[in-house]
Amino acid sequence: MQTTCDVCGKPAVYFDNRSGKGYCALHFRQMLEKKVRKELRKQGLSQNERIVMGISGGKDSLVMMDLLWRVEAPYHVELIALTVDEGIENGQYRGRRMDLIKRMAQERGIKHEVQSFRDKYGFTLDEAVQFLGGKEEPCTLCGVLRRRALNDYAKGLKATRLAIAHNLDDEAETVLMNVIRGDAKGLMRSENYAEDLYDYYVPRIKPMRTITERESAFYAYLIGVPPEEEECPYARLSLRDGVRSFLEDLEEKHPGTADSMVKFGENIKVKGKRVDRSFCSLCGYPTSKGRDICRVCEIKGMMREAEERI
Repeated sequence: MQTTCDVCGKPAVYFDNRSGKGYCALHFRQMLEKKVRKELRKQGLSQNERIVMGISGGKDSLVMMDLLWRVEAPYHVELIALTVDEGIENGQYRGRRMDLIKRMAQERGIKHEVQSFRDKYGFTLDEAVQFLGGKEEPCTLCGVLRRRALNDYAKGLKATRLAIAHNLDDEAETVLMNVIRGDAKGLMRSENYAEDLYDYYVPRIKPMRTITERESAFYAYLIGVPPEEEECPYARLSLRDGVRSFLEDLEEKHPGTADSMVKFGENIKVKGKRVDRSFCSLCGYPTSKGRDICRVCEIKGMMREAEERI
């Protein structure tokens, strides 16, 4: 294994088993900054933007906040940290990392906003899981509602971009999950929104999409982000959890598997404007072709029906 940094020759603290290169702490951090800078330019980021960052308190979101702060400081980019409390364990799950989020944001001069499912939808994720138990996977409910909440809160903050902390492994998992589900539309769907969607969605960016889970974890260690003491209580119930374990095993035996999976996903995507769509008759948001109401309004309707039966 590499024992010296390929850049400066000092003792290496990180070895990249995909490239075969070693890095000291300084050049490891600079390597990740370079990746983020390149990815942001690829995704069309410019100067004088207002970026709202979805900050859950997990290591990836906190690493993203630090990297964006370091990379974008010279370009007059305004950063706002947004934490959405889903109401898991009566808010205690998200609350365990709230002090850490606030401290890290304050140290970097970043404004921190906190919003909730309760304020947005009138119910928490726990309540949705309780009332709709068996009808919807908890992580599916959370994903649908969280995406809309982040987007709408970011719109309210007049963001020009919404930053999501998905890393390379997350992206690879999403591609494989779409394959397993037979979701061709999901595989083809592009996040480069067509112009007619800008009235509904804040354009999303993924600064971490070329950074691996392993790189993110080591960077978190270097900047003093403590590991999470408890994972989300719903995490082990999801398809993603099984896919994650499968890909981790493949990546260990065949380095570069996640990169190949992400490239495959990119090669079959099409522009958003070429994907047929309908519009929700209740909220007006775009939805899948042929649907009368969107998934968010469907879930809200199911919740109303469940509550009325009590």
